[in-house]
Amino acid sequence: MIDTDKYEGHTPAPWDCGSEEGLGIWKGLFNGVCATPDNYGKKGYEERPIARMHITEGTAESDFNRMMGDKQLMADAPLLLEEVKRLSRVLHAVVVDLTVTNIGGPDSQGAAVKAALNTLSEVIDVD
Repeated sequence: MIDTDKYEGHTPAPWDCGSEEGLGIWKGLFNGVCATPDNYGKKGYEERPIARMHITEGTAESDFNRMMGDKQLMADAPLLLEEVKRLSRVLHAVVVDLTVTNIGGPDSQGAAVKAALNTLSEVIDVD
C-alpha cells in the first residue's frame, strides 16, 4: 500500500519536461500561478525547477533513452498520484457497498454485488 499522505505539499500538476531531449522537469508559473501556453515568455512567467537529468559524456544511447523515459514518468507523477487516490476512493466505495448491504442478509447480497459492479463500471473501461 502506498502512503500518499507523504506527498502532501508537492508541486501540483502540470509539470513540463519540454522536448524529448530536454534534460529538465519544471513547473511553469505566471505571476505565481499555473502558467498556460499563452503566458510563456511574458513578463511574470518563470520556470520553477523540479528535477534535472544528468547526462555524462559517453552515455550510451540505450541509457539516454531510459533516462528520457524516466523523465516522462517523473513529469507525470502528480497525475499518477491523483489516479491512485481516485481509484482508492472507488475501491473504498465498493467495499462499503458490499459491506453495508451484506448486513441486510442473503437477500440483499445480489443488490450489493450489482451496486459494486455499477460503481466499478463507472471508472474502469471494460470493453
